Amino acid sequence: MQRYTKQLDEQENQLESLRKNIQATEAQRDKANAQLENTIQDLQIEASI
Repeated sequence: MQRYTKQLDEQENQLESLRKNIQATEAQRDKANAQLENTIQDLQIEASI
């Protein structure tokens, strides 16, 4: 029984780590998208001048 409890605990810890990794990756993606949108907007402004 202790073996299964330990396995479950390890899996829960791994899931929590993966969730944090997903959140960090999504934050990086959102930041990169915002930078890309700003760059595109700047290029459109320059092209219209």
